Amino acid sequence: MKKSKVFAMISKAAAVFAASLAFTITALAADGQISFSDPSATSGSEVNVTMKISADEGTKLADATVTLTYPQDKLEFVSGTDSSGGAGTIRVHGVTNGGGSSTLEYNLKFNTLAAGTSTIGIDTYEVYDEDGAAINVTHLGTSTVTVNSAEQLSQDADLATLEVSPGTLEPAFDPSVTSYT
Repeated sequence: MKKSKVFAMISKAAAVFAASLAFTITALAADGQISFSDPSATSGSEVNVTMKISADEGTKLADATVTLTYPQDKLEFVSGTDSSGGAGTIRVHGVTNGGGSSTLEYNLKFNTLAAGTSTIGIDTYEVYDEDGAAINVTHLGTSTVTVNSAEQLSQDADLATLEVSPGTLEPAFDPSVTSYT
């Protein structure tokens, strides 16, 4: 084979390769975020935390799996949308609220066990669009649950007034007096 034919074949192959690179389209994953509500409650009551997974407008979400952690000494997991867990960990999996749209919403119920501030955070996550492409999550939020103490009873047990009937009180009422006749 002559050099010119070899050169022509190599040139054609290089041109085809260069053309294929020029027309290659790379599909980039959509961006998304995971955000939470920051509720308040009274110790001993139930509190609801909302987690929302959202993607770029026009992106339809199809599946999500998120593992959350929480302080089990302050919160007790009761139930949630597509959720199971306990002992400080919750697994959220599915698309019950919002599948086929750009937002998935999950409601998580907890019993409050102690006053203070508790953080519910994301341990792991996977979010996919309807084509099975992974969503590029650019914001991972947390939930801050503020639990207030139940109303505190007064430590002051002093009498404010004292009346007797029939009769009169001797000496006249005084909160510092502890004996009357």
